[in-house]
Order: sequence, then structure tokens, then C-alpha cells
Amino acid sequence: MHFVLRQHRPLREFVLAVLAVVLLVLAGWLLFDYGQWRHIYERMAANSEQRQLWELMRATENDNVRLRERAAILERSAQIDRQAYQELQKLVGAQQDDVLMLREELEFYRGVLADASEDQGLKVQGLTIKHTERAGEFRFKLVLMRVLKDDKVAKGTVAVSIEGSRGGHSVKLGLAAITPERTESVPFEFKHFRRIEGVLSLPADFLPARVRIVLTETARGRPSAIKVFDWDDVVDREGDGRDVG
Repeated sequence: MHFVLRQHRPLREFVLAVLAVVLLVLAGWLLFDYGQWRHIYERMAANSEQRQLWELMRATENDNVRLRERAAILERSAQIDRQAYQELQKLVGAQQDDVLMLREELEFYRGVLADASEDQGLKVQGLTIKHTERAGEFRFKLVLMRVLKDDKVAKGTVAVSIEGSRGGHSVKLGLAAITPERTESVPFEFKHFRRIEGVLSLPADFLPARVRIVLTETARGRPSAIKVFDWDDVVDREGDGRDVG
């Protein structure tokens, strides 16, 4: 038989046990701390990515704002260009109309001067009548002349009447019946030349045949000149296909 003798050291065993517990606690704390640091690192990385994404989104929004402003400026510029082009077209059209009107005026007065005679005194030199866009409405232009060597002023009135037929009967319509002013005559005062313009509104069933013009000087108190024009000779049917008397 053999006997083994071992020394009993309870303090050592206690110290080893305490060290084992401390090592376990330290290992657990290190594992926990590592997890915490890893979580913090991941959150910091996520926050960094979020910050980058936010900065990218902010930069994109700023770019969109600048693009919208640029698009608005370009659209406004295009609108201004369109308006300017339209205004230019209107201006050109108006100038063309003015040129056409001046040409017509020139041709008219050329005809007036060509037909002028050496007869002295107050007289009716010319008359033109044109259709307007309204049915039965006409615009007239009457030219009066005074051929004298003095510089006296001729004063008086001019009466215009249109003779024709209505319902099979002869009818004479004065200015009061066919003009908006509803006056029987138009006053005049001039030395050598006077143009009178106005609008005539004829009834739909009236067929005009002649235009009678009577000039009455105030100083004389009686007609100074009377002239009758055939309607067909003075009315301008250009651009209108209706047959007017």
C-alpha cells in the first residue's frame, strides 16, 4: 500500500477561483464593449452615409431650383419674343394699311386735280363712296374747292341727298335719314380746299340711283353750286359682290 500526501491550501484555491471569475467578467465585458463599439461604429458609418445622401439631395434640389429658374427665364424670353413678333406683325400690317390708304388718297386727289377746270367759284370737285363691312353701310368722301384769286374764306353748308326707289316708288333720302348725326346739312369754312367725310346707312330695300349735292354760301343765302352724281359712277364695289341699284 502507498500513501500520497497532499498539502491542503484553501487560500490558493480561493484566489484561483476569484481569478477565474475576474477573467470571465473581463472577457464578458470585453465582448460587450466590442459589441458596443461596433454598434457605435456602424451608427457613425450610417450617419456619414445619411449625411452624404442629405448633402447630395440638397445639392440636387438646388440644381433643380436653378434649372426651374432658368426654364422660367427662357420661357419668359420666348413669350416676350412671341409678343414682340406679334406686335411687329401688327405694326407692319398697320403700316401696309396706311400705305394702301395713302395710295388711294393720292389716286383720288390726282383724279380730282385732273378733273379740275378753270371755272372759278365754289364747286363740288369729287365724290367717292365705299362699302364698309356692315350691310347697307357706306363711307363717303366729298371734296369741295373754291377757285378764286383772293384769300377770302367761303362759309356755308353742304346738303347731301340720295335719290332712288323703294317699294316701286321714287324716294329721296336726306342726310338726316341716312347719317348717325341726323343733321340735314354739314357746315363748311375754308379758303381753297375742303374734304368732308361721313358714313351713310341705307335701308335694305332702298335702291340708290343718284347723289345730289347742294352747296349754299352763307353770304348769298341761296345755293351756290349743285352737282348730281350717278350712284354707279361714284360707288366703289371692289371686294363686294352685291349689286346696289
